Amino acid sequence: MPSRPVLLFHCQHSLGMGHLIRSMTLAYAFSRDFRVVFLNGGPMPPQIRIPETVEVINLPSLGMALDGALTSREKENTIHQARIRRRQMIAEVFSALKPQVLFIELFPFGRKKFSNELLPLLEMGRRMGDRAPVTLCSLRDILVGGRRDQEIHEIRASLLANHYFDAILVHADENFIRLEETFHSRHPIRIPVFYTGFVMPRFQALPKRDKKNPANDFILVSAGGGIVGAPLFRTAIQAHQLIAKKHNLRMKLIAGPFLPEEDWRYLQAAGERLPGLEVVRFVPNLAGEMRKACLSISQCGYNTSMDILRSGVPAIVVPFSAEGEDEQMRRARRLQQLGVIRLLEPSQLEARRLARMIRATLRANQPRAKLNLNGAEQSVEIVKQLLQQKQPSARLESIRPTSRSQQAQWLDPVRKVLDQRLDRVLFFFRDDDVGWNDRRFLQLLSLFEHFALPLDMAAIPAAMTEALANKIRVYLQAAPDRLGIHQHGFAHANYELHGRKCEFGPSRSYREMLADIAEGQKRLRDFFGKWLSPIFTPPWNRCTRTAAECLLELGFDLLSRDRTAQPFHLPGLQELPIHIDWFAKKKGERLSRKALAENLAAEIRRGGPVGIMFHHAVMDEEEQAAASELLFLLATHGNAKCRSMKYVAQKLREETASLQNVPGQPAEHV
Repeated sequence: MPSRPVLLFHCQHSLGMGHLIRSMTLAYAFSRDFRVVFLNGGPMPPQIRIPETVEVINLPSLGMALDGALTSREKENTIHQARIRRRQMIAEVFSALKPQVLFIELFPFGRKKFSNELLPLLEMGRRMGDRAPVTLCSLRDILVGGRRDQEIHEIRASLLANHYFDAILVHADENFIRLEETFHSRHPIRIPVFYTGFVMPRFQALPKRDKKNPANDFILVSAGGGIVGAPLFRTAIQAHQLIAKKHNLRMKLIAGPFLPEEDWRYLQAAGERLPGLEVVRFVPNLAGEMRKACLSISQCGYNTSMDILRSGVPAIVVPFSAEGEDEQMRRARRLQQLGVIRLLEPSQLEARRLARMIRATLRANQPRAKLNLNGAEQSVEIVKQLLQQKQPSARLESIRPTSRSQQAQWLDPVRKVLDQRLDRVLFFFRDDDVGWNDRRFLQLLSLFEHFALPLDMAAIPAAMTEALANKIRVYLQAAPDRLGIHQHGFAHANYELHGRKCEFGPSRSYREMLADIAEGQKRLRDFFGKWLSPIFTPPWNRCTRTAAECLLELGFDLLSRDRTAQPFHLPGLQELPIHIDWFAKKKGERLSRKALAENLAAEIRRGGPVGIMFHHAVMDEEEQAAASELLFLLATHGNAKCRSMKYVAQKLREETASLQNVPGQPAEHV
C-alpha cells in the first residue's frame, strides 16, 4: 500500500482558542487522505479533543498578552529560549518529513511576531527546488483591519504571499464575504484564492432540539476561550437577575479554559450564591449546548459564529472589539444583515439593555442562513487537486526572476541574523546625489514605493530642476511619513587640491562654506517648502567641524556622514551616520555581494540602528535588481523595522535622554 503524502500544518493560536479549533478541525479532515503532522505553537487545553489520526508536536508555548506583547506560556522557558527551541524543532521536523504539503495558518496576513520561525520554514521549502511542497495559507473569513501601519502590513503580506505561497484558502462562503473586502493592498494577490466554505467540526454530533422540554429553558453564555470574556459574563449575570423570576429562565455560563483565575473564582461564587445560575469551565461540544438552549449570548469569533449557525439557536452577540480588533464586529454586522443574530455593540453592554434584548430575541422568529458550511471537506479536495497539479501557479519572484534555489542566497547571512533576533532592528535608507541621472533615481524611488519602504533623498541644490522637483513633491505628498528630502552639499564639487575629495573641507573658509550651504538651503526651500528636512549630508560623507558650525547657524539639527567619521559633539547638532555603503570598497576594490551581506549582518548583531546608503546614479538594472532582493527581505522580515531618518534620530534622542535619566533632554550626538 503506497504511503500517504505528508501534510505539515503550522498553527499558532495566541489569544483565544478559535484558530486552534478551526485548525484541528481541518487537520482531522485532512487526516483521511494525508499523514498530518500538526505543529502547535500555543497552549493545548486538556479539554480539547485531539483526533487519533493527527500527530501533534507541541512547540514551546508562546502567545500574546492583551497589550499585544509576545509572552511565554511556560514557566520553564523564557521567550528567548522558547523561540530558539521552536526554530530548531520546526527545522528538524521539516527536514525529517520533507512534506508534500506545507499548510500555514494565517501567516503572512497575521502572526508577524512569529516570522522568525516561519520565514526560515518557508525558505526551507523553497530550496527543495522541484521537490518543494505545495505551500498554502489558511485564512479565516475576515482579517483584522485596524492596525496603525495597515497599509505597510498589507503590502508586506501580499509580497510574502506572492513570493512564498502557491495558493490561499479562505474558509468562508464567498457570498458572505470576499478577501478583498478586508484586505486592500495596492499590490495585488497574484496566486489563486479558493473559497472553501465555512469550517465547522463534523465529529461532534448535535442533539435534537426539544422546545417543549423544560430542561431546555436556559440561556447559554460563552466567550470562546474566555481570556477576554469577563465583562460579558458579569453583565450577563446582572441581566439574568432582572428577568429570571418573571420568565423562569435559567442561565448557564461556559467560562472557557483561558478565563483568568480571578474571574473564574468570581463566577464560581456567583453560581453558588444565585439561584438558576450554573457555571462550568468548559464543554467539549459548544454547538451541542447551543442546540439545547433557548438563547445564546456570546462574542462573535469565527468558531462561535459557526456554532450559532450550525445549532440554529437564537443568538445575541457582543463582539470583542479592542483597539485595532475589528474582525468580530465585521462578522457580526454581516450576520445581522442575514437576520441570524442580534448585535449588541460592546460600548452599549449594560445589564438593562441586555435584558431588554433577551426578551425581544426570545419573542422573535430567527431565520436560518443559507451558507456553505462544508469548508473542511472542500479544503481537502482543493489541496488534493493542487497536489496533483504539483505546481498550481508559478510563484511570483521578486523584481527579477531567478531560480527558487538560487534566489538571493547572498543575503543568507542577513536573513540568518534577523531570524535569530529577539527584537526588531531599526533600518533607514539614504540615497545620495539626487539631481543626477533622474531616470535611475526615479527607478530607485519606485522600487522603494513598491515595497512601501522609507527613503531619505539627499538632493544636490545646484543640480535640482523644477521638473524633477515636481515629481518628487508628488511622492512626498503621498507618503510624508516614509519619504524625506534634505540637502546634499551645494554643487557636489571638490575644493581640495590634495588628499580626499571634499566640498566643505579645510581649504575653504567659514564664510565661503556658510554662503554655499545657505544658498543651497534657499534653493531647496524654494523647490520643496515645508517638505525640506533640516538634515545635511555632505558630499563624499565628509566635512570639517567648521562646516558643522555653519550648519548650526543655519538651523540644521541633523548631520549624516559615514560611521567612521569622528563625531563633532556640537550641542544642538545630532549625528546619524551611515553604516553600509552599497558601493563600499576595500583596498580599492568593490566588496562582493557576499561581503556586503556579511558586513550588514555584523551591523545587525550590534543592534542597530543600521543606515544603508545608495547612489542611484551608478545603479544599473543589475544593481537595482540586487537592491530589490535586499529591500524585499527587509520589507517582509518581522524583525526588521524600516523608518525615516527623522524617526530614527528622534528614537535615539529619547533613548539617550532615558539613559541620562533626564526626560525630554535631546542627545547632542548618538
